[in-house]
Amino acid sequence: MSTQTPVSYHCPNCGKDVAERAPACATCGASFEGLGWKPLKPGETYEPARDDSPPGIFYKACVVLGVGFLIATVLPVGAYIVQATLGSILNPSFRKISPAVYYVVSMGLNYLPAALVVGVCFRRFSVFQRVPYTHRSPVLFGLGTSLIILYLFARVVASTVPGGGAGFAVASFSPFVLWPALLMLGIGSAKLLIGIGRSRANPSFQPTATGGG
Repeated sequence: MSTQTPVSYHCPNCGKDVAERAPACATCGASFEGLGWKPLKPGETYEPARDDSPPGIFYKACVVLGVGFLIATVLPVGAYIVQATLGSILNPSFRKISPAVYYVVSMGLNYLPAALVVGVCFRRFSVFQRVPYTHRSPVLFGLGTSLIILYLFARVVASTVPGGGAGFAVASFSPFVLWPALLMLGIGSAKLLIGIGRSRANPSFQPTATGGG
């Protein structure tokens, strides 16, 4: 009477042997729950779907900057620091150089610290590794962040035009740009938080193609 040889399974990330229904790899920690990772049979390799690919640099930059813009708008701590240290654009020091210098410095002090804090926190808590692709919202973050950057750029350029007419025009149209951009960033951030809450940390989105274990 012949006996059937048990099939061995291996982790798609590190190639080590795992149980068929293991919730995670005991060697590398890769989770097999909810993100498309599954133990593989000998000879099988893992081919990630297009949307399951690792988040790119552009996406990460858009998310960090976008969340930073959102936080700096809701909690404008940087703006208060700018007013307390630099004063307004009527400061004679800036008038002697260019109003654009004031806008560049004030925007940098207002938005960059918030984005830096967001980037450090995201890295510390492995946010991009915890969020499944269904909750990344690349279009919302990409479009929202791009609109705000374009508005800030237009504001700086307009400040270099004598007379103030260009600056007034940019300020007049700002609600039609900023509010939709902030709305998109808010929705994207909410989906990001939901994704973190619904998924377990996956230590690697870059599985290596391995042979049988």
